[in-house]
Amino acid sequence: MDWQNTYAYSMGLGNIYLNLHGREPEGIVKPGAMADKVTEKLMEGLVALRDPEGDRPVMRSVYRGADLYAGRYAREAADVTVGFQPGWRVSWQTALGGIPKDIIEPNTKAWRGDHCSIDPAVTPGIFLSNRKIKGKSTKKRPTGAGVFPSLVDIAPSALSSFGIPVAKRMEGEALWA
Repeated sequence: MDWQNTYAYSMGLGNIYLNLHGREPEGIVKPGAMADKVTEKLMEGLVALRDPEGDRPVMRSVYRGADLYAGRYAREAADVTVGFQPGWRVSWQTALGGIPKDIIEPNTKAWRGDHCSIDPAVTPGIFLSNRKIKGKSTKKRPTGAGVFPSLVDIAPSALSSFGIPVAKRMEGEALWA
């Protein structure tokens, strides 16, 4: 990897990180205006990405990490997270650290139970409870976690079920009314 000429890199399933000075060992993107400019260019390019055969958008949404993540470790989270349209995802090779030949390629494998890098708005979870839950959150939530209940509410709910105090630093809240 030529880190001196790398502005951003991807790891995992739809997460893009800036090669940020002060966070990455050989970071070249300076925090502030430069990081904002690189992030905007990345997001614009990703939103413009089209299916080469059908000219359909590949991305449903592209999220700025600062809008999704909060808390003590938010600085370590992805700077950009992609939300693919249904039918698209990070390639199998990319997810394993490989580099595919083409930017866009068909996915011919079955997707059973797989929603990797699909926009969370099109892959909602189902919450079942035999207890009455609150109607809405009492806490301010990051943009990406605006739905109540949310995954961040599961740990505080479990703790409260056992009478264990919920730490103030936890993002979620107990669901029980």
